[in-house]
Amino acid sequence: MDNTQIFIIAVVVITVFTIGGGVALAISLYQANRLIIETVSVPRSDIVQDHGGHVSGLGETTRADKWWIEPLWTGVGFLCFVAYANWAGFQGEHYWHESYLSPFYSPVLFVDLSRVGAAPLEHAWFGIWPDWIRQIWPPFFPTSPAWLILAGPLAFRLTCYYYRKFYYRSYFLSPPGCAVGAMPSNIVA
Repeated sequence: MDNTQIFIIAVVVITVFTIGGGVALAISLYQANRLIIETVSVPRSDIVQDHGGHVSGLGETTRADKWWIEPLWTGVGFLCFVAYANWAGFQGEHYWHESYLSPFYSPVLFVDLSRVGAAPLEHAWFGIWPDWIRQIWPPFFPTSPAWLILAGPLAFRLTCYYYRKFYYRSYFLSPPGCAVGAMPSNIVA
């Protein structure tokens, strides 16, 4: 592994732990992979040899069915979930009702008692939202416990460890494992 690859991996890891993912992480991984491939000095045709029996080109296939419907709906559904998760995290209110807690806010680390529908103070692991976090907290983000919680699961899910096949087929147009040709390398995304 050369220094360029180590640098790209370090940037991606920092992005994961700082931002917590989203589509930006998937795009970063895709661009890092393309950069690593472009840094190889040997032409790609010398490395990968074509073997007979496979169709090449974007969307070209020997299949007669509409194979792209499942990845399309999976991708649309996941984008809807990401939009809802961001909305739930941004609102920062109404996440506690009687004894019910929204999963996006569980466990409650800190409580901002000025927010409507906040959890009771005795349910927070570390008490009231500290002033030192308020000082470094971006002013356009509400003080929401969800931002402290959602970074972990989103970072794990968006590393492609969780469901790699879905990301490749839905977003990168590279469907390994089925009889559909991969995206040609001469197309600029």
